[in-house]
Amino acid sequence: MIPYAIFSCRLRRRGSGEDLEIRALELSPASFTFRLGRKDAAWIGQTESCELDFYSYEAADYKTMTLRDFTISEEEEEAYWTVYRLTTENAEYRELSSKLCGEYGRYIRLKLEEDESEISRQLTGYSVDEDICEHDAEIERGAEDAPYESGGKDGEDNFICLGSAEAEFGLCLDQSMLYREFAEKSFGDFWKWYAKEGLRGCGIDRSSASWVSRLSADRIRYLYIGNAFCPALFPSKEELKAMLLKAGQLGKIPVLVFAPLPEENYRHISEVLDYVKDDLNLQPELVINDYGMMRLIRERYRESFPVSLGILLAKRRKDTRLVWKNGFAEGREEAAGSSADDDVLQSFLRDHYGVRRSALESCGYLPEIGKNLPYTLFLPFYQMNTSVSCGLRGLMEYGDRGKQTGSRGCGKICLSTQIEYPAGLQMKGKYNSLLGYTKEILEDEQMLSRYAEAITDRCIFNF
Repeated sequence: MIPYAIFSCRLRRRGSGEDLEIRALELSPASFTFRLGRKDAAWIGQTESCELDFYSYEAADYKTMTLRDFTISEEEEEAYWTVYRLTTENAEYRELSSKLCGEYGRYIRLKLEEDESEISRQLTGYSVDEDICEHDAEIERGAEDAPYESGGKDGEDNFICLGSAEAEFGLCLDQSMLYREFAEKSFGDFWKWYAKEGLRGCGIDRSSASWVSRLSADRIRYLYIGNAFCPALFPSKEELKAMLLKAGQLGKIPVLVFAPLPEENYRHISEVLDYVKDDLNLQPELVINDYGMMRLIRERYRESFPVSLGILLAKRRKDTRLVWKNGFAEGREEAAGSSADDDVLQSFLRDHYGVRRSALESCGYLPEIGKNLPYTLFLPFYQMNTSVSCGLRGLMEYGDRGKQTGSRGCGKICLSTQIEYPAGLQMKGKYNSLLGYTKEILEDEQMLSRYAEAITDRCIFNF
């Protein structure tokens, strides 16, 4: 059976204009076969034309033609259906079907004979030389040659310009190791450690990430506490209290980040918010990643907490592998769009739910954004895929990422394990998500400035 995604056909009934979609069983330059159930057999004598769609692997697009000169003959009769053959001498059909048969045959041969890297190289031009996970080893080999330095020295200008304004920077603290290190270290030492480990994880030569190295701990103003993807990684009450109090002592602005929440978690989150508001007497900004929690905030805490859209509510098409997709360059502007950038939606969220900011990730291109909300830029990682149930847990417990399970009782195996991908793809499997990262924005201060001049004045590191 020929995949419908590469070849489709619609029979048009004479006089009525009705269409019937059919699925090709076999395809050749002179004919193709299909089958119809008993109730649709009358179409054979009443078909006026066929609308055919051929997929082109090279152009990553479809070529459509209308076929009128053909004959349909009965091939085989079964109990519940009959197989028919449509035959034609049309030159355009012969050309398009021959090309499709060749391209699809090549794809099948590659799938049978080659590994995934070679398939990618031949079909998309992906460099097999980059198909190796070795950037961590390269950084470690050079670690002894150049000690890491982060933060400007006394008297040194560490000003980072974002467009015409001075940048506001922050950090994401999204799992227990970061909670612990933040609580135990002085903030200067913590920032050096955070930047060092983060750059290493992105395969960055530390000396080349000059603007990050010049950034002093004093420039870090915001602390985004909590995980945007998995509710199991939100800090405990004790961890949250320690971080909020230390943030206040340091003069930093805490922001609480919440993952999409199952309904069973809402009582716990209400208790957390009541504790922060009443016991700690704090009203930090909340980053929300599902509309159910946004409604909870509106109904119970509208006057207590400012609200921002999280990255899971500011969806747009972003994937490190898209650069290898044929035809993507021509459609990049369409891919960059997001409903979260719509001015009408932003006005509604601002007026109805009290939303004060939206979110954007450094995903390699500058989208056209809305005008009714300011934006927070997260860098260098950006979310590509998130599963409510955890694929990493399925892989570790059952040997199959398809056997995904929820986070309850998971043991937080993601804190010590992540899925590595070839360095050339610039992506990682972290927590219950697949994340890409934009290495260039860490190396090129001008790229950061272009984002900021067009979009934002607040940048949050999410190493």
